[in-house]
Amino acid sequence: MSKESFTRQIASAAQVNMREFGILASVTLAQAILESGWGSHAPGNNLFGIKGSGQQQATQEFIYGKWIQIVDGFRVYESWADSIRDHSLLLAQNQRYKNALNERNYQIASKEIQCAGYATDPKYADKLIQIIEGSDLTRFDQLEEKGGT
Repeated sequence: MSKESFTRQIASAAQVNMREFGILASVTLAQAILESGWGSHAPGNNLFGIKGSGQQQATQEFIYGKWIQIVDGFRVYESWADSIRDHSLLLAQNQRYKNALNERNYQIASKEIQCAGYATDPKYADKLIQIIEGSDLTRFDQLEEKGGT
């Protein structure tokens, strides 16, 4: 699957959740891209590497200044859309991510997600920003206005 094809497959779910939860679609898309390698590494349809009791997997964590490999449990979803919804719920229901919600600047939102501890990678926000800019993901942040003049 091409990068654009993957992006288009999940973009509408990211936009739906942006309207409902206030998380920029570009940031959600960038996280899904980064965490799943453009959808190629999403066991159990888990696009975001959200931990849970679904299945055991090896992963890399940045701990005490170095990368280590660990095995942990990860959630399993029926679809990518379900994974995106759960990701949005995770951010919206956890007070530590409140500064990223309804933030209209993708750079600030990405940094707030990193500061809140979403990932252990110290370059996480920079990677999200690079993906957003390199793939023009901000085009998915535009909400269509209903009605109007």
